[in-house]
Amino acid sequence: MVLGVAGGNGLENIDVKKYSAVYGVDVNSDKELGLTHIFLLTDNNVPAYEFYKKCGFYELKRNAAFAKEL
Repeated sequence: MVLGVAGGNGLENIDVKKYSAVYGVDVNSDKELGLTHIFLLTDNNVPAYEFYKKCGFYELKRNAAFAKEL
């Protein structure tokens, strides 16, 4: 999923050979619906981590994500 695609900036960088579908969310329209926050979850060693920080998202220090291999 791609956030903030109202203007479409950056969508030309998507590798069409790698992805068959891309879903975008216009964050501005979500504000009109009364939403106040967006929560994202990603690994901290992938490009998305730095991308989200660059877009103004911040890391939550008081939350923890847990996993257990079965």
